[in-house]
Amino acid sequence: MFDFALLQPYVEDPKITDIDTNANCVFVTHQDKGRYKVLNLPDGYLEQMLNRICNYPQIDQEFNYHKPIMDGTMDGLRIHAVHHSIMYPFCWLSIRKNPTALQIHEADYPHMFRLLRLANTLKWSYVFGGERGSGKTQWTRAALSLLPASTSIAIIAENDEMHMQELFPERLISQYIVNDVINYTQCAASILRDNSDYVVFQEVRDHAIDDLFLILSSCSRVLTTLHVKSAMLMPQRMLQLSRQKNDAHLLTTIHDYVQLCIVPMAQEIKGKVKRWISEIAMFWNDEDGMARKQLIYECNGQRECFYPLPLYYQNLLKKHDLSFEWGD
Repeated sequence: MFDFALLQPYVEDPKITDIDTNANCVFVTHQDKGRYKVLNLPDGYLEQMLNRICNYPQIDQEFNYHKPIMDGTMDGLRIHAVHHSIMYPFCWLSIRKNPTALQIHEADYPHMFRLLRLANTLKWSYVFGGERGSGKTQWTRAALSLLPASTSIAIIAENDEMHMQELFPERLISQYIVNDVINYTQCAASILRDNSDYVVFQEVRDHAIDDLFLILSSCSRVLTTLHVKSAMLMPQRMLQLSRQKNDAHLLTTIHDYVQLCIVPMAQEIKGKVKRWISEIAMFWNDEDGMARKQLIYECNGQRECFYPLPLYYQNLLKKHDLSFEWGD
């Protein structure tokens, strides 16, 4: 195990999820207390630590003027560092911790879990949207835990942030790690031959969205996370990321294949971090082929508002002889 020395107590603290430093001051993000400063580093201390990190066997990367950004995973931690040649005058280090154990439980979100079970029963594709640190990855893991034990799951990721194989060693889970040798497109092409029931994109930030569309067009079910502020804006955010230019055609494709967008929220209130589901929206194409969307849930952190499912989905539930209670 790597010794982070002055940062080690914060690495070991199970309540701390993030450690960020600009070589001068160190801030941590606590699950209950939010973000706050913990210490100042001596001059040159972070640069020495980064030299050790880049040579650590699990990282083993050049980190210098020619390769000024370092990303990797070590001892279950996600490492992101920026060299002082492009982040003047200091280096930067971010350490993200993702605990192996599930952090989201049905007792705290009974309505949401009921919706996720319905989505899994009907084999829907869905997106967890939101800002950094809002809990998108944790919700993705919770949703996957509800799938039948026989479900085959393929994951495309840049690191092992989800720990799914550790969580469920008896399940049929394959994980592709994107790197300098294999990209998203090559992973997607391989997955199409794997006969996976669900394909998980840990996060789509750029043109990898087109590989997600390729998977969807093969009739595989997809679950992904996406940086988006509002559930209703999910299709537009995907259009922005895509290389494809036929927006009208692509919009109807998105509404055909992605049924749900769920947006978790995290906010520091009076020194403590509060988490909740902010919005849920549903998407479909009507009988005339027009893209439709509707908000079915919103919450400002205190007051919940449940709205009826769209008529399209009410009819779908009747077709499958399914009953579903939404809200109180």
